[in-house]
Amino acid sequence: MIRPTSLEEMLNLVKGIKHDYPDLALFFGRESLLYFITRCIHWSVSITDFFRFLNKVISYTDNSGSYYYGDELLSEVVKMYADGALVHDIVKTLEKAKVS
Repeated sequence: MIRPTSLEEMLNLVKGIKHDYPDLALFFGRESLLYFITRCIHWSVSITDFFRFLNKVISYTDNSGSYYYGDELLSEVVKMYADGALVHDIVKTLEKAKVS
């Protein structure tokens, strides 16, 4: 499992995520991706597997607008994933929490 130990490693990981999952990077933004990484480390979740899963999640969401998701919700998404939530469950959580 990838476990970045410095801010530089985290930023390099974000660059890789932006390259591998450009839609994901546009959907959440750099700061949220960094926060997701810290939450993955906190919940002992594979960063690679989580972002692969999250990329599936956004393919089922309405991404026609620009939305801000707070840190609490982002943390909840990682926790839900760690607890074995399905794509549909996380999509519903994101859809309910949209704030323009």
